[in-house]
Amino acid sequence: MVQKTSTPEDPTLFEHLFEIRTRLIRCLIVLLATSAVCYLRVEDLFNYLTAPAEGHLVFIHPVGGMMAYMRLGFLAGLMVASPYIFYQIFAFIDPALSPAWRRKVTLSLFVGYGLFGLGVAFSLKTLPMAMHFLLAYSRPGFQAMINVDQYFSFVFLIIFGSGFAFEMPLLMYFLAAGGLVGSITLVKHWRIAIMACLILGAVICPTPDVVTWGLVCLPLFGLYLVSIGVVRWAESKRNRRLAIRN
Repeated sequence: MVQKTSTPEDPTLFEHLFEIRTRLIRCLIVLLATSAVCYLRVEDLFNYLTAPAEGHLVFIHPVGGMMAYMRLGFLAGLMVASPYIFYQIFAFIDPALSPAWRRKVTLSLFVGYGLFGLGVAFSLKTLPMAMHFLLAYSRPGFQAMINVDQYFSFVFLIIFGSGFAFEMPLLMYFLAAGGLVGSITLVKHWRIAIMACLILGAVICPTPDVVTWGLVCLPLFGLYLVSIGVVRWAESKRNRRLAIRN
């Protein structure tokens, strides 16, 4: 990041605050617009996400059904608007970035969004299996009646949890670039990584089927292996940079 000296042309504190206010208003307008558009098609999204519940959903408050639709439309609008929101954040900090850091941040935004999208797609594939296993505990006289609010909290936990879990290679890259983690440490603790992947896999897709469980855990451990490669690459770049400085 570039260290710049203050000049008369530098923005003042009030100019920075005004810029933040302007960008926040833009983000809010775009978020409201995308949420409104998503709400118009929320029925299709609702049917898709609630299909794994197999008709066991109920709402126990008079406005529960309406709030579930509004919540779903807002979160869908937030995901659609997130690229523009990240762009506004990047545009605000861009003047303080050096060309090298500008390239890194730009690339990180694209890679991070792509990895998060893969995590979301992965969670949507595992959600039906998880719900099928959990609903299998129903018996005559012991039927599931799931509050729609609790169901969507469960669904969004899986979706966003998987999305953030898939950000592991990107996170490891920045930690390695700062010298906070090394590839030798990651390789040394591979047993702990396997245990963490097994636990996370059980949370994402609770199932007694070992094959299905393995299919969920393998991509998670694959991300760990990819992270080791990314860390080694970041270490080599950092070592070359330090060698040039010395």
